[in-house]
Amino acid sequence: MQVSLYTDAQITSRLTTAALTRHGIAFNTISAKAQRESLRAAGIGELPALYANGPSARVSWSGYRPDLITLLAELVAHGPLASADLTDRDKVARAVLTREQAVACIRAHQFNPADFFASHGNSPLYRGSVVSHWLGY
Repeated sequence: MQVSLYTDAQITSRLTTAALTRHGIAFNTISAKAQRESLRAAGIGELPALYANGPSARVSWSGYRPDLITLLAELVAHGPLASADLTDRDKVARAVLTREQAVACIRAHQFNPADFFASHGNSPLYRGSVVSHWLGY
């Protein structure tokens, strides 16, 4: 998974850089100053901004988010759950899910993802155990 971090000189960028390093996540640092207009056009108003792209998972957020960095470290270490496994409740419970995977899993069980997000927030990553518990497993 390729991780890019758009940073500035603020403490939140330094904290995010340190947390990614501490978790062993390889990442590229990009100066937000040079990319200011493109970041604004993408709706990014807060730095740092993190983008992680892999063959079957894309994740992004802005701001210092140690909770998401921890989940990203697990996702990078174990890889994303295969689409075919989104109905396997044991595999889901042990995985870190992207928002898109959480939506697919919830829909596969014929529930409304909006109800899940209303009670668990709109996040780019979720513990599979949280989704499983919400589904009643």
